[in-house]
Amino acid sequence: MKVEWSKNMGKKSRETKVAIKLFGLLLCLLLIQTTFAAENLPVTITEENTTVDNVTVANVTPETIEIQSSYLSDSIEAGKVYTYQIQIKNVASKDVTIDPEISNSFYPMGYPQAFGNDCINICAPSTIKAGSVATMTLKINVPENSTGSYNGNINMNVDGQVNDGSSPQLSLGFIVWKQPTTPYVKTFNTTTNDPITIDVSTYNYNSNMGLRISPKDKDPSLDIGLTHDGNPVNLTLVKSVDSGSPNVISSYPGWLIESGSLYQDSANTHVETYKVQGAIGNWELSVLPENSNGFTYSITVGNNT
Repeated sequence: MKVEWSKNMGKKSRETKVAIKLFGLLLCLLLIQTTFAAENLPVTITEENTTVDNVTVANVTPETIEIQSSYLSDSIEAGKVYTYQIQIKNVASKDVTIDPEISNSFYPMGYPQAFGNDCINICAPSTIKAGSVATMTLKINVPENSTGSYNGNINMNVDGQVNDGSSPQLSLGFIVWKQPTTPYVKTFNTTTNDPITIDVSTYNYNSNMGLRISPKDKDPSLDIGLTHDGNPVNLTLVKSVDSGSPNVISSYPGWLIESGSLYQDSANTHVETYKVQGAIGNWELSVLPENSNGFTYSITVGNNT
């Protein structure tokens, strides 16, 4: 029994060794096939890519240009022509080409625009030398009958590369207004003969970041009238005040701030104070602003000292 057992065990041992060798051979063949397939399979990367020896690797595109501002917004008047200038610096080590074009692709189809892209003319050099600064000029011919707002983008298309949202571009936002021809009217009544003080202020908000070249903003003015029981009343101007709200330009690139002013007047206010001898009855105040985005007023009956 012992001899028989040893023979059977020896036979099983040899069969096990053969099975192990066959398994190892199959495993080697599988590894070789997998390695060969991997060597011929390209690697997909979602960024901008370059293919070398059938393997795709990420290629980081260096910054090529800097624009004076990433946006241009302004309140513009219907029927006028506006000119803007924007500085562009080539920060690359070689010359670059640009081909600015207008796009409204970031806005919904059918979005109502105050005027069409054909009302905007862009003038810019096709090539900017390494390290130099170029000027891009925009001229907007605002139609006489336009109202509402305009929104769009100017894609720079640097070196022929179509903008994908990551390249520098200039966003545009304009509000179109018309100079009013009829005054605002406020009626009030008094029950005493106390003096009446009227303060009217007008303001201009400058949102174009100093990019507008023409037309220059005119000083705001107010055409004010007052009647008592339907009869015109002479107003006495006792005080006028002009004030501004300059702020430090922090959104401009450093190279531009160093060569220009650090300050931008974002808002200007003009206040006029009138006094008139009061009387019992009905009053009517009329105000017609000019070269102004709006105005405020206050009416004080009695001494306000």
